[in-house]
Amino acid sequence: MVGFVIVMDAFQSRDRSAHLGMPLLKISTNLDLSEETTTSLLQDGTKLVADELGKSEQYVQILVKSRVAMAFGGTLDPSALIELSGLGLPVERHKSLASALTDFVSDQADVPGERIFVQFTSFERTNWAWNGDTFA
Repeated sequence: MVGFVIVMDAFQSRDRSAHLGMPLLKISTNLDLSEETTTSLLQDGTKLVADELGKSEQYVQILVKSRVAMAFGGTLDPSALIELSGLGLPVERHKSLASALTDFVSDQADVPGERIFVQFTSFERTNWAWNGDTFA
């Protein structure tokens, strides 16, 4: 069984005037990822998220989980689910983000683009916390 789950959470820092971002990208897959692929996903994913969201790499966190059960269209062929979420995620960027994330997973993990879903979610400030406090 082969598949991916990616969750990205983009949110601003506590210093509202600095507009610093602290995105979180979670990648879960039922692939048995090599150390090299995992490292590439972590490092290249950090740069991709920072570049696409206009944030500093300093605030990007990436988690990778290997060998997660997943099927797509009733088959165990390679597939992916990408979830991008955060505070005030810009709706006008969804198409470009979907393209960049799909290309990233397809290139890094050899998952065909037609077997990748992308979902976007925006959080309320009261439902997201960092450093022990919410952003409300």
